[in-house]
Amino acid sequence: MLTTVRMSPRASVLTVLRVQFYRVQCLFSPTPTDVLHVLPPDETTVLLPVDISGEYVLPTPVLDLLSSIHVVVLGYYPVPSQAAPAQLKHQHEDDARRHLDAILNQLTGRVDGISDVLVFTHDRDETVDRIATTHDVDAILTPGDVTTVDRLLVPLRGESNVENILSLAETLLASTDATVTLFHATDEANPDGHGDRLLDGAVEHLVESGVDPDRIDRQLSTDDAVAGILAAGDEPDILLIGETEPSLRDRILGRVPSQILEDAEGPVFVVRDTSGTETVNKTRTGSESGTEYGSGGQTDAP
Repeated sequence: MLTTVRMSPRASVLTVLRVQFYRVQCLFSPTPTDVLHVLPPDETTVLLPVDISGEYVLPTPVLDLLSSIHVVVLGYYPVPSQAAPAQLKHQHEDDARRHLDAILNQLTGRVDGISDVLVFTHDRDETVDRIATTHDVDAILTPGDVTTVDRLLVPLRGESNVENILSLAETLLASTDATVTLFHATDEANPDGHGDRLLDGAVEHLVESGVDPDRIDRQLSTDDAVAGILAAGDEPDILLIGETEPSLRDRILGRVPSQILEDAEGPVFVVRDTSGTETVNKTRTGSESGTEYGSGGQTDAP
């Protein structure tokens, strides 16, 4: 089954050129790839899980942030444990599709590209895990309420995943005039200067990528990681945090990320740590594995 993909008019010419480049590249590849399903490797992809059992409107500042990003919209319909997904699909698929289409219409013409998946599921987190892996996304966006985007908060908990986190920060900063606060919490008084070196390296990375130094702030704290992140300066408009555990679900539900997700009112980007894992070069295979199926999306089988 082919996942639905939409593209904004402003991105169409550039994408055609990219596809032509990959078409030539695949001619000389020992294992040619289906060109129609190849996304450029430098394209940032974000998974947006949305509960489509009801209507949802994306905040305009979030739409602006996603302007240069390919968005995979996961419209999930929660299924009670005692009910069969197929039964709820039969009863509510039309409404679910209508709610998902409304979200896609908000994104159309505002983002670099769109894919969508419709799922009736008992387990939201397992579904997010599976779809994030299948689509090889760079980050998962937990939407929240925000009226303006003036500051991004980017906690860095160590060397792991820093490159991916800063890469997404660069992309988001290119779509806004917001400032960014790089934050690191340590349990001790930074005796070896590790925290300072980490933050200095991150600042240098952003500046070299073209971010104005005046837009970058750095904070080093000896507070508890969660308390420190949430207390870092004024309440941030956007949080950008990284995964640290092997399993995506464990990463999202881990102590620090889960507390942040529970306490943060604004949108939160959770950046996947793909280092050391197999990738598929962001190739759309044309079908989804596992127990999910559907049209333009998927539905959990009972």
